[in-house]
Amino acid sequence: MKALFLKRGGVRLHLDGTGETGNEIVFMAKEGETGITMDAQISTTESKKYVKAFLQALNSLYGTPIVVVIDMSEQIREAVTEVFPEAPQQICHYHLVNNLGKRIFKEKYAAFRKSMVEMRILSQLKKNERRYGGDPNGD
Repeated sequence: MKALFLKRGGVRLHLDGTGETGNEIVFMAKEGETGITMDAQISTTESKKYVKAFLQALNSLYGTPIVVVIDMSEQIREAVTEVFPEAPQQICHYHLVNNLGKRIFKEKYAAFRKSMVEMRILSQLKKNERRYGGDPNGD
C-alpha cells in the first residue's frame, strides 16, 4: 500500500472514530484519495493517549502524510500535531457542517434533520442527481 500511496503523491490521511456514546469506538485511518482503510482499532475513547499510539504505528508504516483530515476533536488534533508536526491539518467538511448545525441552530437543527430523514429528502436528491446527470456513484 505504501508504494501505491507514494505513487499518488503521498498519504491524505483521514481520521475518525465511530460508535455510540458510552460504548467502544472503532477508530479508523483512511487514505483520502483511494478510500483504502489503512488501519482501524477498537478503543474506549478518542483520547490523545490512544490516538497518539495509533498514529505512531501508522507513522512507522507510511511516514508523514501530506495532509491530515480530522473532526473537531482537540484530543485528535493534539495527537496529530505531536506525531506529525510537519503535516498540515484540515477539518472534515462533514464534521464542520454537522457541528455548526448543532452549535448555531441548536433545537431547530435537530428538528430540521429529523424532518429531512422522515421525508427521505437525501434519497430523493440522490435519485434526481443520477437521473439528471450527476455522479452515478453518488460522490
